Amino acid sequence: MLKRMKDRENWLGIEMVQRYLKFMGNLHAVFYKEFALEFLPKFISATLANIMKSPEWNLKKFTKQLIANISDQLELLAKRCMSLGEKNQVPPSTTFHPY
Repeated sequence: MLKRMKDRENWLGIEMVQRYLKFMGNLHAVFYKEFALEFLPKFISATLANIMKSPEWNLKKFTKQLIANISDQLELLAKRCMSLGEKNQVPPSTTFHPY
């Protein structure tokens, strides 16, 4: 999944990015902490790079709802990588919604 997210020759569409995130978000609570700390930062970084560097054909498919869903899933995954102290420092209203 990470390899596919990083592939710039065969670009992953925004709908598929959202599906990957939904899948990972549904499983985030069962990841061992060691796995989460190693894999999730790489996955989040690859996801953000995919979104920020998307080709024009992919940008045309972005919707408010897709971005909101992606934002929510990224927040879940990021929290899984944080310690309890870090989680307590994050204000509850930090979710990005583009509307």
